[in-house]
Amino acid sequence: MVQVTINSNGYVQKIGNQAVEIRTPNPDNSNHARTYLNQDIALGAELLPVVDTSGFMVGQFIILGSQGAVTTEITRITGINPDVSLSVTPTENTHASGELIQMTEFNKIEIWRGNYEQDNYVIIATLNIDVRNPQNITQYYDTTGDQYKWYQVSFYNDYTQNRVFSSVFQGGLHEWATISDVRMQSDFSNETGYPDEKIKYALQQAYNSIVIDGFAWRRGDIMNKQTACDNGETRYYFNQKFIADGNKDGVVDINDLTVWEFDCSTDYDITDQVLILNVLKGYIVLKDGYPTNNRSIKADYYFAKRPHAEIAGYLKEASVASAISRMMTQEQQLITKKGVTSYSTDGVSVSKSIGDYRQVIDDWSSRYKRYIWQIKPLYVRGVKVGGYEQPYATWTRFRGWY
Repeated sequence: MVQVTINSNGYVQKIGNQAVEIRTPNPDNSNHARTYLNQDIALGAELLPVVDTSGFMVGQFIILGSQGAVTTEITRITGINPDVSLSVTPTENTHASGELIQMTEFNKIEIWRGNYEQDNYVIIATLNIDVRNPQNITQYYDTTGDQYKWYQVSFYNDYTQNRVFSSVFQGGLHEWATISDVRMQSDFSNETGYPDEKIKYALQQAYNSIVIDGFAWRRGDIMNKQTACDNGETRYYFNQKFIADGNKDGVVDINDLTVWEFDCSTDYDITDQVLILNVLKGYIVLKDGYPTNNRSIKADYYFAKRPHAEIAGYLKEASVASAISRMMTQEQQLITKKGVTSYSTDGVSVSKSIGDYRQVIDDWSSRYKRYIWQIKPLYVRGVKVGGYEQPYATWTRFRGWY
């Protein structure tokens, strides 16, 4: 049985038009069996001649076609035949010889909702996994939800009835850290006069600092073209990995980069023409017809030391450390006389001396720096001189200003 791990860092919830948007990354099938069609098939076909059947299993599903293509679909294996073919449930589209076939354990995504974190969640929607989405995600809009509802997502195989759940998460904007994270690691409670709005503002400022201190910025990265790929797919590889969550929305997708096609005189923004973004392998695939007129491709993006899922914990702790340090600094400014041991203003009760504050602020600042060290790239290829990119063949140490 294929094991799939899901965590809340993979989801983004946005409040807008009185709806909660849930964007769920599709299952990772990179380690599953794959093959290719051996001849063209018609709509409604129940037999797929393939190059190889090893690794495929009856009862599992397959993705027929490349992620993001308009004819890509999911169908179920009903038999594996000695003539090197797969018997499947009827296809919904025609497909050409050479198209990719990849096994996947799940064909559905379920959205569960509760009123409280420790609640009995109920299914509010069951969706087909959207294999035609160029961002490799499945979207759902809960028009009756709000930022106070709690959600959980599950991958589901409606044939074997196997189901794998995510962590629970609350509606509203998914962030690197929460207000509760800050309160649990500090003395900033509602009783001491720190409403949610103050902490949320401090967190937003912390996120901005992390982007500057922890991520490296790559402008005008001329991408490497490779055409000898699966199914003749043309890929454009980034010179740096790994793409970071530059827009701070909790997931890495095409919204975190700008893709350009260019010639000697003009740049054209073609970000909306990105068909596939593979974050781990560091490449994009463009829609048919791009780039045009023999133009090249370049990209603007932030990148980090490791993939987003691996640094999510450091992003959280760095956010908390930075937010608490900022709030402690504001508290310190309320004390106008050295040696004061208690002070109250604007509803905030202060019971530390100036020296105490300095020590605590220094401690949180040190924590922030330790977490940033786990996030930022140590080296980048190239250096910026006089505002312009100067490519180098060797690695140049990242100094935080790139």
